[in-house]
Amino acid sequence: MTIRLLLLAAVITAILGTVLLILTSRPDLPSGQTLNELAWQQSFTERGQTPPPSGPREGFWGSRIDPKTYHPILEWHEPKITDPGILEIDANGIQHYLSSQPHTHEILIVGGSVAFGAYASSASKTYFSVLGQLLDTANLGSNIHVSGSGGWNSTKELIAADLFSQLYNPDLIIILDGLNDLMFEPSTEPQPVSTNNPDYRPRTMRYLTNLGQIAQAAASRQTKLLFVLQPALFNRHRPTAIESKLLSDTLASLHQSLPDLKSSYATISTALASLADNQSVYFLDASALFANETHTTFTDMWHFADPGHYLLGQAIFAKVQAILTSQP
Repeated sequence: MTIRLLLLAAVITAILGTVLLILTSRPDLPSGQTLNELAWQQSFTERGQTPPPSGPREGFWGSRIDPKTYHPILEWHEPKITDPGILEIDANGIQHYLSSQPHTHEILIVGGSVAFGAYASSASKTYFSVLGQLLDTANLGSNIHVSGSGGWNSTKELIAADLFSQLYNPDLIIILDGLNDLMFEPSTEPQPVSTNNPDYRPRTMRYLTNLGQIAQAAASRQTKLLFVLQPALFNRHRPTAIESKLLSDTLASLHQSLPDLKSSYATISTALASLADNQSVYFLDASALFANETHTTFTDMWHFADPGHYLLGQAIFAKVQAILTSQP
């Protein structure tokens, strides 16, 4: 009798433990910035890492870098900031990774907040620092100049690529973008796309037209060009509970049609691949780079913390290494 009671108690304990695990593994998740902060922290803890206590270097939702600085041509860029090892932005809104090697290439990266390196915990954890460190190790030392600002779309990136190509005379230009053109209306300030059955076709065509002009300008300078389509949360194969909430919240506030959004992004990918000639224009489709990650990786629809930055830096390095070592 005692053995039966013990077995029954063990079964009940196991059942209760399973129920408790289910309840605690999918809690009632918050929304807004609280969800954003939770996702950032979980991207570390789920991988057995301790979240840096200072949070993202620019602050959650860019709280440490507002307001933007006015620019007569670009309209705005990030303000000048000096916080060594964390966040350093010059008067032109540019961040720099400077190679320790004596003979270097010059690389210009242009894009929005993802290109800026948002949600990395420090300068060394940004994707572009990962890229720079790997290039140094491969004896391809490069000075990397990053012109990226929150809310920029391809219209501003077209201007920035021309403006700062004249300043840095790069061997390679990297355009890292894709989502802002689909998710925000063009204006002097980023505005959400209307939720009333948005038509993505005009935004898709504008984006591809602008990137085509960037390619033409690079060709006229005999500068190599790499298009990188940024990672997208909606391309995750098995998003975590937090990422699913991030996706549903964003779609509810900005969009109605996930299939149309995914289809438009696939159209962009196909079009950019057709632009690549593998002689002077190259393409890296990073839109599904995090598709098979088993842990929380995104902190919102666009951004990701240090683990995502490392994966993106590695992927861009593999492409850049091949480009810089290819024959003219």
